[in-house]
Amino acid sequence: MQISQTAIKPVTQAFHVIVPRSPATPISQISLLVTFERNNNFRTEKIIFDVVDFEMAYNAILGRPTLAKFMAATHYAYQCEKMLGPEGDTTIRGSPKAGLRCDKRSLDIAA
Repeated sequence: MQISQTAIKPVTQAFHVIVPRSPATPISQISLLVTFERNNNFRTEKIIFDVVDFEMAYNAILGRPTLAKFMAATHYAYQCEKMLGPEGDTTIRGSPKAGLRCDKRSLDIAA
């Protein structure tokens, strides 16, 4: 990603529930611009990510603070997210097959 080392900040606060039965301590934090796009209707916000060093099925997990920053409403069963863009509402849809693959891989890793 060609990220400068000065953009990466150390962190010592652990978080729980990502890896079952074990706390995780991030090795650093980084602030990145995140864009959700649908044609010309898009939103970009600066989001702080915790960087961890363990195997996961996901590349990133967007939590409640991120959803609040984007003022997004999500629906887990339909795997979609709705937010307001400059041209009105926009809906971003996920892939049910990809979601099931990630869930299965997460369970395999936890086992």
